[in-house]
Amino acid sequence: MILIVAAQFDKSGNDVIEGLIASAIIVLESHKMSYKLVRVPGAVEIPIAVQRCVYADPKIDAVIALGCVIKGESDHYELVTQSVTQGLTALALKLDLPVVQGVLACHNAGQATDRISLGDEFAQTALALLETLPPRTR
Repeated sequence: MILIVAAQFDKSGNDVIEGLIASAIIVLESHKMSYKLVRVPGAVEIPIAVQRCVYADPKIDAVIALGCVIKGESDHYELVTQSVTQGLTALALKLDLPVVQGVLACHNAGQATDRISLGDEFAQTALALLETLPPRTR
């Protein structure tokens, strides 16, 4: 089973995160892969949700993290994107589990909208990792 953890906060104004989720699910369903969708308030909350869900459900074989962070006028954008990326990378290694970082880091809403369908690539990456890597020891 693939866990999708998606942030709810979407400053794009164009439902970019919903587009990411929808395009990821289309790929997973076309491959008859089961999945579970968990939503969290924002991108920073994704790593803790991933960790708790994986510990709670040993059937999770891979994770797709989805969100969208848009640069504003402060340094918050950099802090959020670094925190999420570092957290997800650390979790992948700690949990011995493929964790696909699908949190978009965009300079503006237009860039985010242009990437609205990338969920399919994130899902394809998760499937490829499951096919390529040997099964993890639980």
